[in-house]
Amino acid sequence: MRRAAAANDGAIRIYNVSLRKLVADWIGHVDGAWTLVFDPERNLLLSGGADEVRFWEVGTWRLRGELSGHGSGINAMATEILW
Repeated sequence: MRRAAAANDGAIRIYNVSLRKLVADWIGHVDGAWTLVFDPERNLLLSGGADEVRFWEVGTWRLRGELSGHGSGINAMATEILW
């Protein structure tokens, strides 16, 4: 089982909880990574921070895209909106 953590230094960290081990660690945002959400349909981890939303491919953790132009930082995200 894996879990992701966002940090104020901009780091995104992936942990294998069963092994209690850090398995991936990278700087995802310049001014802090504030929120994370997993999108299982697209196999992506989305990260939000002071600068933009970024899309990371699960497993390789390569950057797949980004959205910028927000007036302020991203504090929360969702992969679905239910009306």
